[in-house]
Amino acid sequence: MAQEPVTVARFRDLPEALLAEGMLRAAGFHCRLVDDNIIRLDWFWSNMVGGVRLLVDREEAEEAVEVLSTPIPPELPMEGGGGEFHQPACPTCGSLDISHNTRREWISAALLYMTSLPIWLPPAHSWRCWDCGAHWMDEAENKEPEAAP
Repeated sequence: MAQEPVTVARFRDLPEALLAEGMLRAAGFHCRLVDDNIIRLDWFWSNMVGGVRLLVDREEAEEAVEVLSTPIPPELPMEGGGGEFHQPACPTCGSLDISHNTRREWISAALLYMTSLPIWLPPAHSWRCWDCGAHWMDEAENKEPEAAP
């Protein structure tokens, strides 16, 4: 007899849903995404269909929610005994829920639209915290250029 699947999470964006599905599969859960093909075809439909749903068997639902709600680890061991990778954190609140942005991409796209010429601008790398909303620049861009020897 087939077990009844239940929705443990909904996602507006497909990449986030795929990461959550991979996280559950790596933990040994049998899961599947629903409405992911509709979102692949046209992501504007995501709100209309209720987003991408992640389903697991009813008996595994509580455990799956626990796995999905585990916090981001601050350090990750590197393969080959190379030490640990330290996750970047927000300098304002210390959160690990941050993302990296290259904010000049939209300017290049606007220039292409207006001039029909592909104009590349070097990216300005910045970070954004999803918990407190803080923005900051990469440390490498803030440093003074070193003098040549």
